[in-house]
Formats: sequence, structure tokens, C-alpha cells
Amino acid sequence: MKKIKNWFRIMTLIVSSSTLAITAYSQNIPDNDLKTNVSEVNNALEKLKKLEPITFEYNTDKYKQLNLEKGMQYGFMADKFRSVFPEIVYNRHIPYMYAKNQNRDMVIQKMDTESLIPVLVASIKELEAEVAKLKTELNNSNNSSKTSKQP
Repeated sequence: MKKIKNWFRIMTLIVSSSTLAITAYSQNIPDNDLKTNVSEVNNALEKLKKLEPITFEYNTDKYKQLNLEKGMQYGFMADKFRSVFPEIVYNRHIPYMYAKNQNRDMVIQKMDTESLIPVLVASIKELEAEVAKLKTELNNSNNSSKTSKQP
């Protein structure tokens, strides 16, 4: 067998006692090759403060053909969410049977909420930096008041 470069992996499947074997090759692509225009998330906390989390229930009676989840949901109104994170809101086309041999396509706005995770992490880091700064200021203030009280 030929030697394969380190970024390829061989997967083999052997079924029962027969000698059927399937070999597949997969390539591991490093993130720095896959992603371009990489930059840090800035002002994450300010953006998150603009969001208005809501609870809601889908109108499953009116839109039965969409097979929406029943019960209480947590989320955001897509229009308001789009004003803060337009790149995370997208249109989802849902085909459904309108009548016999007649299909239609309904379009709803969805949010890729998984993309909020890096923003949440960035905002936590911003908060931690602010807390550390305030602790330092408080320590400095306490130290200066102690030294000013000494005769």
C-alpha cells in the first residue's frame, strides 16, 4: 500500500466474517487554511445588550404544514435580531403540500443562534476585564486611603 500523507486518514470497515472491506480517505483541513479574514469579536457586550430575549409559542394551529415545535420557546424576534446581527439571520424555505399535486414554498426568518456562542464568550471576557479593572481601582483606592490615614 502506498504511503499516505499525514493529513489523510484511512477508514476500513469489515463486515462479519466475509472479506468485504471498504476503504475511504478523508482529509483533515487545518482551520488556518479553511478560514480567512479572521478577526476578534469586538464590542460584544454592547451588541448583546441590544438584544431582547423573549418567550413565545409558535402558532401551530395556523401553520400546521410547517411542523413547528409546540410549547414554550425561548428566542428573539427575527426582525429585531437582524438589526444587531444581520449576518446571523437567514431565510428558510419550507416546501409544503398546498393541495393535491400542488406544492408551495413558505419562507420564514431563522437565526443561527449557535453563531452567538463566540459573541457570548467575547462578552464574558469583556466583563472579566472590567471586573479586574474595578478590583485594581478598588485596591488602589483602599491602599491610598490607608496611607493617608497614617500620621
